[in-house]
Amino acid sequence: MTSRQGNRLLLACAVLVAAIAVVAAAGAASPPNRPLPRAKRDRPDDLHGSQIHLVYVLPSDGTDRHLDTGGEIANSVAAFQRWLAAQTGGRDLRLDTYRGRLDISFFRLKETDAQVRSHDPYIRDLIEHELKQAGVTRPHKLYGVWYDGSATSACGGGAWPPELPGIVGALYLHGQPPGAPGCDTNPFAPQGGQPGYIDFAIVHELMHTMGFVPTCAPHETRRGHVSDSPSDLLYAGDQPWQPSVLDFGHDDYYEAHIPGCLDFAQSPFLVKAVGRVQIARPAFVTRAGVLRLRVACLDSGSDCHTRLTVWHGGKRVGHGPIDLIAGANGTFTARLSRAARSLLARHHRLAVVVRGPGAPPTRFTLH
Repeated sequence: MTSRQGNRLLLACAVLVAAIAVVAAAGAASPPNRPLPRAKRDRPDDLHGSQIHLVYVLPSDGTDRHLDTGGEIANSVAAFQRWLAAQTGGRDLRLDTYRGRLDISFFRLKETDAQVRSHDPYIRDLIEHELKQAGVTRPHKLYGVWYDGSATSACGGGAWPPELPGIVGALYLHGQPPGAPGCDTNPFAPQGGQPGYIDFAIVHELMHTMGFVPTCAPHETRRGHVSDSPSDLLYAGDQPWQPSVLDFGHDDYYEAHIPGCLDFAQSPFLVKAVGRVQIARPAFVTRAGVLRLRVACLDSGSDCHTRLTVWHGGKRVGHGPIDLIAGANGTFTARLSRAARSLLARHHRLAVVVRGPGAPPTRFTLH
């Protein structure tokens, strides 16, 4: 970890151990992890508001391992999201998605690996500065960075507001802390696998960047960590780090209920992906055969990030996405199939049922 003279938190590899196995939540609601093609810019967001954007970063002379498009980052994310959902009763991190899939950007720094390494222990600061200078950061977003370069003091770093403000939590995939195994000896979680060191480490750094652990927590130690159990995600101490628990005892930063103290349970970055959807009447069909409905995302703690389908006579005749932040209202649109449009044109009415995850079946007669 950093000294008090440092201006960013660092995740030390001296605590490197194999992670304890965790129980995954069956059916946890996480974005599909099939990677999108490479993009150098943030794609249009599925959702508005607070969210975490993921970035694969290389030094100017770094070898491109295509972690953004090859599935390594996506598999890691899926693993830690399942773990987090198991710890929180179905809630996970609110990640930036595009058309329902993880939006992972690619960014190459101006500096060589050696030049970046010379900034250690402030590599995280350099990455954040370059992202901002390039105009690729956005308000209301934090950034989870997999830096495929070297470091000499740690395997990662994060901000710790309000004392250490920032928007980037980063891993240094080829870090080589003194007296510890290299950071790149830790594998990414395989597809469908359980999280290990690297997968827990990025969540650790992102939690710091959200402001955890606050100084008002009873076991807070070493600037943003806890001291009560090495199994805690945010532990720092003399024992080896063996992450398997989100806030051991729930007495520091998750459901701790400490008045005036930051609590991850209330964070806008922690949500259920599928909340309850209310479908309002009336329905409207445009001349082009597009069905329009007003919908509301009812649960204050759950986003509505799902799809609705339109059925007639036991056949699907339309479908479309619902992408609303918790508590918001919006419009659902779905282009009706050619057969449905033909029936509506001939009979001037069409009985349909609209349904989807979080939305009870709602019947309409379209005119």
